[in-house]
Amino acid sequence: MEHFIITEQPATIRMLAREALRGRWKFAFLGVFIYNLALTVPFSVLLWFFDDAMAFIPLVYMLLVAGPLTLGLSMFVLSLSRNQDPQIAQIFYGFERFGKSLGVFLIISLIVTLWSLIALPAVVLVAFTENLLLIPLIVVAMIPAVIAGIRYSQVFFILADHPDMGVMECVGRSKMLMTGNKMKYFVLQLTFIGWGILAGAPSGVAEAFFPVAESGSLLMVLFLSIVPGLGVVLLTVYIFTSTAIFYDMASGNLRPGCIVSTAEIVEVEQVPDMIQGSVEQDAGQNQESGGDDLAPENEQKNELQRDS
Repeated sequence: MEHFIITEQPATIRMLAREALRGRWKFAFLGVFIYNLALTVPFSVLLWFFDDAMAFIPLVYMLLVAGPLTLGLSMFVLSLSRNQDPQIAQIFYGFERFGKSLGVFLIISLIVTLWSLIALPAVVLVAFTENLLLIPLIVVAMIPAVIAGIRYSQVFFILADHPDMGVMECVGRSKMLMTGNKMKYFVLQLTFIGWGILAGAPSGVAEAFFPVAESGSLLMVLFLSIVPGLGVVLLTVYIFTSTAIFYDMASGNLRPGCIVSTAEIVEVEQVPDMIQGSVEQDAGQNQESGGDDLAPENEQKNELQRDS
């Protein structure tokens, strides 16, 4: 399989995402909201029910459902970005490929975790010395883990498009797609940082003053798990759709010059017909304009013939 180096600017990718979401923001919000409910609400409830000795139970839940739900969300967002027929039920389609989605999630988590261990000595050094000036050292040491996360960021989109691929095949395919595209992807995600701070502020404030684990009632747990994160849900719609556009560009499904205003994907086979139609239209216009330009010249020739 081939891949393409993306030359489009992040602003163009975001514009295509907005075009794909035009008139469907509410529907997309609903889909991501349900994804967020399925992922975070049971985790928060389990965290509230079980004490520290059983704190691993919420983590086991997250471990089991994060992969399938992310795969389902990828299928849903790809349908949106391609102007197809997305369905809310697609959020749960990932459970039909539970083994592969779980395997992909575990492999990627393991790879990123191993790379992040490079920063462990820096973290220990800062903890023991209590020298905050060494914090940039931790940031630098985390760069390999960030690169690894970017390298394998397309795995769930690939699995959504190619259900017959194996886990390691999807991982390898993502690595190939991101060759030469990692910096472009990083810059694209960086453009959302302002929106991320704004959208995440309510959740941060709520957790700081009303920690879910210390909430006295289940209703408060549900409220804190849902309401403060609504801004994050809306931003997730925008980011995931932009990332889906990025994936289609990197895989060659969406190419410059083959994009229409509704962000539909124009099949490659249709391009020659489109070009031929454009050429014929231009030729017809040239003939009409050419005929008008030659009319005075023909009249002059006829007058000369009459005079002679």
